[in-house]
Amino acid sequence: MAPEKRGGVVDHRLRVYGTRNLRVVDASIFPSIPAANTFAP
Repeated sequence: MAPEKRGGVVDHRLRVYGTRNLRVVDASIFPSIPAANTFAP
């Protein structure tokens, strides 16, 4: 998540820049890899 002018692809609400009604709902948008397991029950 970063501003589009800095090379970002999604905004803080996970909306993809340059599209309508498209959001990313995946861990691939994490700015860094967490040190813990991301799987939740």
